[in-house]
Amino acid sequence: MKYTRTIMGAYRYKVHSAIYSWDTPGSSTRPACNVTEIVQGILDKPKNRGVIPLNADLIDDPAPGCAKTFAIIVSIETPDGTNTTRFCSSSDGPTININDSGVECYF
Repeated sequence: MKYTRTIMGAYRYKVHSAIYSWDTPGSSTRPACNVTEIVQGILDKPKNRGVIPLNADLIDDPAPGCAKTFAIIVSIETPDGTNTTRFCSSSDGPTININDSGVECYF
């Protein structure tokens, strides 16, 4: 598995999928934006420690006033070399820390 950052002793991330979705009144489906590349760029920043802002840094708000949800599947390599893949999700909020949330995935 290829991780993008190569700084020794740092967390490294490989985003498999990141989706930002929102409610649409009167519809049974939820529109969504694929934000995988944007989130990978955020996690690639040298000072990032797994914190993703859940705001307009991900997308311009396509549905002002509608509830939003963020979901991500990401592989994480910790500074000690431990590897894990996690699924994390969050409703609207200021940030999500993928190192401290979600569940471990196996696939």
